Amino acid sequence: PFNAIPFKTIAQYFIALPSNDLPFLITFSNLLGNIVLTVPLGFFIFLINKRIRTLTLALIASSICLFIEFVQLVLHLLGLGTRIIDIDDVILNIVGIYLGYYVTKCLTKSLSITQKT
Repeated sequence: PFNAIPFKTIAQYFIALPSNDLPFLITFSNLLGNIVLTVPLGFFIFLINKRIRTLTLALIASSICLFIEFVQLVLHLLGLGTRIIDIDDVILNIVGIYLGYYVTKCLTKSLSITQKT
């Protein structure tokens, strides 16, 4: 139940799509679900610090996502886990945090411009 090879699972989902080996809903929910799950974290990071440096955001996002996978690993080792520990989940979660942060930043900037005019 471990995958330490980056993009292996993501690639498998995309390969399985055209051949219908996996239902679209499963592929969609696994890929998009990992992203959507962490978008709110990016939103909250923006609320806490509107001018965070890219490297700092990367470190925070990576730490949060690695912690989530670490908890899954511990639960698995205790016989309580039902999820696979996958580096691709970390990658998709980081994408979600970045999306949440930068979408919020763009919306905030757009709303402030609109209110000034």
